Amino acid sequence: MFQRPLNRLINVHIPKTAGSNFRVQMERHCNVIGIDRGIDYDDYFAGLRAAALQGIPELASPGLNFMSGHYRYRDVKDIARSQPIEVSFVTFLREPVSRLLSDYFYSISTAHTGQSAFLNQYPTFEIYLADEGQINKQLTYLQPADNASVADTFESLEKDFAFVGITEHFETHFEALRIAMNLPKTPPSHSNTGLNTDERYKASQQFQDQIADLHRDEIELYDLVCQAWKNEP
Repeated sequence: MFQRPLNRLINVHIPKTAGSNFRVQMERHCNVIGIDRGIDYDDYFAGLRAAALQGIPELASPGLNFMSGHYRYRDVKDIARSQPIEVSFVTFLREPVSRLLSDYFYSISTAHTGQSAFLNQYPTFEIYLADEGQINKQLTYLQPADNASVADTFESLEKDFAFVGITEHFETHFEALRIAMNLPKTPPSHSNTGLNTDERYKASQQFQDQIADLHRDEIELYDLVCQAWKNEP
């Protein structure tokens, strides 16, 4: 960890893994380049890749720069490797059952700008849980290639990422990154928390075992990263 220069960072922002808090913290120290989906692209990830391409010149500008978006690692890794500058990939992972529940109940809340469209597509949690595209999302975002195994994905994280934090230990892990980057200490930040907590708790009680079974691969990846942190000197 921290084996690469940390002045030009590309954050793979997996939904509901403290990415907003991470961005707020980084905004206090450096130039943040937010990557949003390109409006002319029907495919969500193709639009994000195109937007990342547009953000690269700013990432290469002098000083400390941090580019963050909901793109998949495999869609942008070649962009980073093709640059004359050296960049470092970073991300946070979250316990998979909690992440999926948080993703759904945030998306049906008024805090989500696409609430209405989301509810039209997923009026119940059961319908959401039946959508394969919503399952193992963290593994999907971090796979170095389509259908890469858990082992290959973890190996890629070890080799290609400068930092992989754990959301449940956000303050401690961000502090480690801050020290490695020689940044001044700032107060913690919290956002997008505590939404639909009662409904989320009920869904957790009812569906926890089913969610865990669907996320066996992602739980394996999460456990490997947690163990890597335990092995840190």
